[in-house]
Amino acid sequence: MLAGTAGGFTQAGHGKAAGLKRLNAGDWLVFYSPKTSLHGGEPLKAFTAVGRVADDWLYRVEMAAGFVPWRRNVEFATCIEAPIGPLIEELSFIKDKRR
Repeated sequence: MLAGTAGGFTQAGHGKAAGLKRLNAGDWLVFYSPKTSLHGGEPLKAFTAVGRVADDWLYRVEMAAGFVPWRRNVEFATCIEAPIGPLIEELSFIKDKRR
């Protein structure tokens, strides 16, 4: 998440374009981080960023040999990290409140 907020972009679905194609310029996104890093990170379980899709462009960037994920530009807002635990009962989109 830190690379995305610093670079003004988002990528999703392990770099696939499908989810990003459904977004439109002006759509708002809230980012949830289950861990502090993708591989071996510590549990975080918090909303960590909020931003608005900046435009209608998808583009690719080579991050490693053979890994060229799709991205979208995002204008991130200033926010504070919000642990999900205290919010779970209030979030209607969570069907199983135990997990």
